[in-house]
Order: sequence, then structure tokens, then C-alpha cells
Amino acid sequence: MKKKFAPFLLSLIIAFNVCAIPALASSDEDKITSTVEQYLSVNARIAYLYEDHDLQINSVRSLENIAEQDSKSADQSFQLLSRTASLSQLQNGLKFVENKAYYNKYYRQAEGINRTDFCAAYTFSDVKIHDSAASVCVYELISFRYVGNSELSSIGTNYVVDLINVGGKWLVADVNSDDEFDIVYKSIGFDLNTAIQNYNNLKQEREANSEGSEAVKEDSDEKNHRSIDSILTTTNLSYNRNNVVAYAFTYTTQEGNTNPNYNGVPYYNPNFVYYSANCMNFASQCVWAGFGGDNTTTSIDGHIAPMDDEGASDSYKWCGKYSSNGIKTASWTSCSNFRTYVNNSSGQTGEGLQASIVDVSTSQNFTQVPSYSSNLLGSVLHVKGYDSNGNPVNYGHAIVVTQVDGPDRDDVYVCSNTRMAKHYLLADNSYWANNPIKVIVPEYFRASSVTAPIITPSQKKPVAQNATTSLTATTNQQCYRIYTTVTKPSGQLYTYTSSYNTSSYSCSHSFNEIGLYKVTVYAKLTSTSSEVSKTYYVRAYEV
Repeated sequence: MKKKFAPFLLSLIIAFNVCAIPALASSDEDKITSTVEQYLSVNARIAYLYEDHDLQINSVRSLENIAEQDSKSADQSFQLLSRTASLSQLQNGLKFVENKAYYNKYYRQAEGINRTDFCAAYTFSDVKIHDSAASVCVYELISFRYVGNSELSSIGTNYVVDLINVGGKWLVADVNSDDEFDIVYKSIGFDLNTAIQNYNNLKQEREANSEGSEAVKEDSDEKNHRSIDSILTTTNLSYNRNNVVAYAFTYTTQEGNTNPNYNGVPYYNPNFVYYSANCMNFASQCVWAGFGGDNTTTSIDGHIAPMDDEGASDSYKWCGKYSSNGIKTASWTSCSNFRTYVNNSSGQTGEGLQASIVDVSTSQNFTQVPSYSSNLLGSVLHVKGYDSNGNPVNYGHAIVVTQVDGPDRDDVYVCSNTRMAKHYLLADNSYWANNPIKVIVPEYFRASSVTAPIITPSQKKPVAQNATTSLTATTNQQCYRIYTTVTKPSGQLYTYTSSYNTSSYSCSHSFNEIGLYKVTVYAKLTSTSSEVSKTYYVRAYEV
């Protein structure tokens, strides 16, 4: 079985280490993976499709009657690969998994979230068996379409599942995942009835607060938000929100990957270092792409604008890196440090990012963001996350807004890394949606030196294999010559016909291979000037 398991929370490392024990009988392996898939898929169908199923089947919860009748049985100890636990402890742990599924079912139904084309796929790795105990690592990829929305959405979750063999039958005994809900509430406790009541109260409060808020807020945009158009000069880089969306989609989907996995994450941009807690690293990349970042290792490690390496300290710099010995700043990969950088950089005159930070309370909607209908797209949301010990932290997780249909949480779609989510409704994740949010709205990037002309390609969201798509770009000045090259995943290079004395360029390319296509746009301001270029990638997926 091919390994597709990404690393996650440090607290689960011990669980992963059980994967070092040699595997035994393949027949047991098949039974174990079948049991786990049935258990997780039933859990998913309850939580996402609101179906009625018995989650106790295939788990130690099916032994509950025995425990109730015999207190000695409840205290009986079972040896898992990673620890020893009593039957009652194992059953209480799985009761949490059930309550989480039932809460998500109730919450998502109340939010009016419905889906079609639902698919839950499972990739197993490192099945380990020792006597009557087993453990397996699982990657769950759930994909679907929201009703009324043609775009495919997906969410990925990593699991470590422990099993025990009772009477010749393998039963799920313990489930751990990198889901924020699990990591936080398993440590602090979760009461289903209290959670439902709290949600109902919050929903009523939001409905009361939303009346008339949109009209009032939109009327105040002139006073609260400066005109970006009046600020931009030839040394300021404007923010292309559609390019943010294209970048986010390209590097959150696993569709169409034929390249080697990067640290076990097949959809990741290999031109950047990957981190196990990768959310802000990914969000920084999206913002960087929106300002026209050149997706080459030379530009990335060289901290070419729109990266900022001119500040006196890390609190005034914002840089990522490609190579392991490159230099990156904490502001690139840490939510709190990114906000500190934005506060320090905004309003300054030197090189740096200009952005606004807007607070949205638990009961408010996104009308708090001036001109939210246009400015929210491509913004970074800092939602509730957790620290390395699994403790909840407000504004500790970064996600990127990729579609805005209105001011409410069920109108806003996002993409993220760790966990991977693509075109996912903010409201679909109660942990993100039902806590306060900080919205970072990028406006422009002050570049101390920019080589003319400035090239702005129109980056593409992933395209279907064999589709023919126009590749377009513009420059901020009329150029003597503009042309484009496309390198297929197999390495074949195409050079398209040049256009002369123009500030725009277009060509059509057929994407007949699956994988990532390298697209580079070249421009010369005059016949004697140096050539400048801008590189991005287009992902083609199999249909």
C-alpha cells in the first residue's frame, strides 16, 4: 500500500512510532483495513450527509452491554500497541468520536449545508500487528460538491487507528486525527448537549445582529477604507485576488499529481520548504502569488519582491524559502508574527506589505470588512487553532478566502493546508466558524526596486486533462516584445509566437498530460533592454 500519510501534531508521534513493528498476516491486514474503512466511512456519512447509522458496529462500543452487565469487564485492560487502556476508557474515547459526528450532523443541517457527488476515499499505510493489537495510519480524502455549486470541494484528514482482536474479530478501539476538533476537545472535554445549545444561542445572536448591518457597513466604506487606486505607483505592486484563488486551488488539490510527493504531500508547491504546521506558510504563499511572486527557486531564495527582507528585524521582514539552508522569517510561517509584521509594515514608506486587519467577533458577519464583497476575496483569515500541546488558541490557524457569495460564514469558501481543504465553506467547520476571526486584507506591496516592465499573468485554476485554455498576461508598460513558454510535466518545452509593441499577450495551450505545467511569460521593454520573466504553474487533472 502506497504511503500517503502526512505528519501532524507532535502529540501523535508516539502513535506513529508503532508503525515500526513488522507486519504479520496479510489476511489480518485486509480485515483491519476493511474494518477501519467501514468505521470511518460510516462516521463521514453521518457527519456530512446526515444519514442514520450505528457507529458502535465494528468497534469496542459494541461490547458496551457486556461492560454494563459486568463491572469487572468494564475495568478489563487491553494492550494496544501504544498503551494499555481499560474497556471503559476505550469506549469513552469512541463515544467522543460518535458525539463529534452527531454534533456535525446537527450543526451542518442547521446551517443548511447540503452536498452532492459525495466520495470518501481511504489510503492505508503502515498496518502493524502484534498478537491481539493492531494499528494503522489512514489518510481520508472526502470530496463533494455543494448543492448549487459546480466546483469540487475536498477535505483531507490523517488518522491513527488502534484495534484489538476480540473473539477472532478486529474491533476499532481508539481513533486519533489531525482534525482541530479532535485535538482540542479530546483534551478539554466535549458535551454534546451543551455544544448544541451553545450553537443555537450563537445562531440566534447572529441573526439578530445581521439585520441592517450590511447596508450600514457598505455605506461607510468611503470613510473606513482608503482608495488603493490613488496610492499605486510604478513601485507599488497591486493585489490580484484572482491569482490568489488560482494559486490556492493549484496547491490544495491532490488531483492530477504525477510528480514525486514532497514530504508525503503530493499537492504541495515543492519550490517552498514544507512544515508540518504549514497553514501560515501556505497563506503567505497565496498572498505572495497575489502580488505577483515569481515561482522560481532563484526568486524565492533571493527574496525578490514581493518578499520583504529590508527590515531591521524579523518583525519588519516577510520572507519564505526554497532551500533548507535558505532564510525565512517567523512572519512567513507564524500567524501571530504575520500580524505583527503587517502592523509594523502598514503605513511605512519603505519596502513592505500594506494590509488592514479587521476583527470579526463570533456573533458578527463579514460586513465588518469594508467593501467585503470585493476585498474579502484573497484575504487571509486567522481562525481558532491550537498550540503544540493541543491547547486552543484564538487566531492560531490561517486559511485563505477563495470565493465570496455574501457576508455570512456560509457564504465564504476557503482553502488551507494542514489540514488540506479546497473550496471548503467556512461554516462547514464549526471550530473555525464559531469563534472570533481576524481578517487580514492585503492592499498593495511597496517594492523598493522593480525591474521594468511589471508582468502580471492571469494564473489558472486547475484545468481538466485535454482542455485547451488561453494563457494571458499584461504588463504595466507597452513592451517591444512579449512571449510565453510552457513546459509540460514530461519536460517538453513549447515556445509560443511573440507579440510586439503591446502591453498584453495571449496564447492557447492544450493540457494533454496530467500534472503541473510550468508557464513563463517573457517581456522586453525595448529592443535593447534586458528580458524579464514571470513564472507560474497550471495543474491539469484527470477526468
